[in-house]
Amino acid sequence: MIPPDQAALYRRGYHLGELNNYRSIALHELTKTKVNRWRKKPVEIEALQFDGTNEAEILDWCPAAEIRVKNGNAIYVKSREGVVRANPGDMVMKGVRGEFYVCEQDIFDETYEFVGG
Repeated sequence: MIPPDQAALYRRGYHLGELNNYRSIALHELTKTKVNRWRKKPVEIEALQFDGTNEAEILDWCPAAEIRVKNGNAIYVKSREGVVRANPGDMVMKGVRGEFYVCEQDIFDETYEFVGG
């Protein structure tokens, strides 16, 4: 039997599978009417900096990458947002679900800290 508070969420359109993550749903129900502050969960990712010369290393590690040369070196990575260009100095990253994406070095440095190799 579904508890009454979960049943109310189900009537609002949430599916039973989503109710397994009830705490998260309830939190979003409580916080959706005002601006709140959130902190990124601590997760570890893999990343490799594109330096303009290490195309082979990135291609071996990232099957979603391809090399194209236009006014200098560039790597294009197929990501969830589409095909994204990585310029020398950018970080090619592998997310927690195995997806690849590109991040500029300054944003990467503000967001991530070194954990180990």
